[in-house]
Amino acid sequence: MKIESFHNNNKAYYFLTSLIIPRPIAFITTINSNKTVNAAPFSYFSPLSSDPILISVSIYNKANGEKKDTLKNIIDSGEFCINMVNELMSEDMTICGAGFPYGISELDYTNLHTVSCDKIQGVRIKEAPASLEIKLKKIINDLGEDFSVVIGEVKVIHVNDDIIDTKTGNIDAKKSRIIGRLGGNQYLNIENIFSIERKACSEYIKRKNL
Repeated sequence: MKIESFHNNNKAYYFLTSLIIPRPIAFITTINSNKTVNAAPFSYFSPLSSDPILISVSIYNKANGEKKDTLKNIIDSGEFCINMVNELMSEDMTICGAGFPYGISELDYTNLHTVSCDKIQGVRIKEAPASLEIKLKKIINDLGEDFSVVIGEVKVIHVNDDIIDTKTGNIDAKKSRIIGRLGGNQYLNIENIFSIERKACSEYIKRKNL
């Protein structure tokens, strides 16, 4: 099978989301001008650099062409918070992706709670294993008609102490139980983890020449 183009944007979307897996989930909280909290999940999400800490999130427009509530709030406030999602939050995260009308807080229909952020005016989700407070750096709108790429700088990261590996100081993936997005309605938890040591290139050259 060889695919060079799609004649239907929806078909391309569903194919790509089943191919490029697993994807991290950016569960974004923002606040509108009336101080209503919006929460929505996005899986076109990736780190860009570590100095400064930059991340990107691709946000598609609504079916009618309007900007999604999250993007509207980011444009207005210049800030947002990304909350990582674990298994315990998965059902509530899904509720927040249901497309509630603008001005209604999706969190009111979940069992999740919020706490105030430190470096931005928004809130983060209390139950999240980790949250990133972010200031908007740039929005790119000229890559396509139906979406915007949001680039933000992380100002502070909140992490639950019990998911830190005490030996390395990094995240213990199994303890975090952070989930990833697959295609359709499928998600992935972290179960089987394996390691591969990267050797110096001279070792690979030597092995090739044996």
